[in-house]
Amino acid sequence: MICFSVITTVIVCSGNEQFPAGKVLFDEAHGQKFLVNDTGPLGLSGLAAVFSRQGFSLSTNSAPLDQQTLADIDLLVISGSFVPYSSSEISAIQKFLSEGGHLCIMLHIAPPLYGLLQQLGIDAANGVVYENENVLQNNPLDFRAVSLAPHPLTQNLQHINFYGAWGFRSPRENQGVIAWTSPHAWIDLNRNGKVDPQLELYPYGLIIAGKTGKGNFVLFSDDAIFQNKFLRDENSVLAENLAQWLAR
Repeated sequence: MICFSVITTVIVCSGNEQFPAGKVLFDEAHGQKFLVNDTGPLGLSGLAAVFSRQGFSLSTNSAPLDQQTLADIDLLVISGSFVPYSSSEISAIQKFLSEGGHLCIMLHIAPPLYGLLQQLGIDAANGVVYENENVLQNNPLDFRAVSLAPHPLTQNLQHINFYGAWGFRSPRENQGVIAWTSPHAWIDLNRNGKVDPQLELYPYGLIIAGKTGKGNFVLFSDDAIFQNKFLRDENSVLAENLAQWLAR
């Protein structure tokens, strides 16, 4: 049985008329711990409010995804999944995209999304990114990404703060990297917290936008950037840009 809980509806966009930007479904059926109704520091209520202000109507899903679930929405948001998606769910998402639906993914850990990412042509690293540049509070897992490509998502931004990101390598031709690490980022394959001589330093992708069929998707390597605790300053601008871009 599909369970939906309506969070909000449309807002006034101009004059006295109401223009809904579309229907957004936040998936909460795959072990997500950080939810749209959670007003705590790690919740996503702030992000939900951003979408609401842009005119989206929001709902949540607590059952496996299928074509019927996705048929009545415009945007699917997958944030912080801990449980893998089945092959039938991935097929439903692919069909949803091919017919013009939009997909927004924020990773907490990559393994539960490997199957879906593979279908999108995304090569995710097998660990979180450590930075040697623009580190925040002496923690190499938290850093400021300053390499940003021109895109509606990066409008009015000089940098974006990340708090534990999974890096991406070069995507397919129909996809574009919007934000990168520095060229001196690395993955701690030996789990010793050190940059060993054999480790490869690499400019990992952090945000990727792409197109599949008639639909678009955007992939963020970190879900913390939109959690209430971190939804401020540049990351708040990023959230507003995201909602505006998807509304258009």
